[in-house]
This record gives sequence, C-alpha cells and structure tokens, in this order.
Amino acid sequence: MFDLNLPNSAVYEWKKGKARPGVDALIKIAEYFSASTDYLLLGKDAVSKEDDYTKTERRLIKDFRELNENGQEQVLEQMENILSRPKYKKGYSFSDTEFSEEIG
Repeated sequence: MFDLNLPNSAVYEWKKGKARPGVDALIKIAEYFSASTDYLLLGKDAVSKEDDYTKTERRLIKDFRELNENGQEQVLEQMENILSRPKYKKGYSFSDTEFSEEIG
C-alpha cells in the first residue's frame, strides 16, 4: 500500500473486515495523508482545547514553544515572580493606599 511498508495481505484483511489496523499502522497512514488518527477512526478531528484559549493565550503558547529549554525556564521563573505579587492576579482590587504608594 503506497510506500508505507504495509503488507498487502494486511490491507486485504482490513478491506474484508477480517482484521483492523494496529496503532503503528494507523499512525503511518495518518502521517502519510496528513490526517489525524481521530479523523481516521471517527471521521472527524477531535475538538481542540486550544479553541477555548484567548488570542493572548495562544500567542503565549506559540512564543513559548519557540524558546529552547533555557529560555522556557527563564519564562517560568519570571511567571512565578509575577504570580507571587497579588496585584497581578485576577480578581485583585487596587486600593487607594496602594495607589498613593505607587505614585508617591
């Protein structure tokens, strides 16, 4: 079958419904056709959780993936530093006292 190094006898068995392709064969077929294994098995792609991400979150993930391991560690350290300060967390209320300290 194509150039996937799958035996013709296996493909014949699949066509006749006498056998099903194994995981390795499904992965080879999915890669060959640039499809997901979900598409091969279900006829549709799985819903990505990335659909729930905001534009900013998708950008953060994209940029993070472009960093090498050292760069990713630096980002995580900075994130921990920022998260340790309550004023940067969701739901934080900026008080008048803090405002005077910020501008004073």
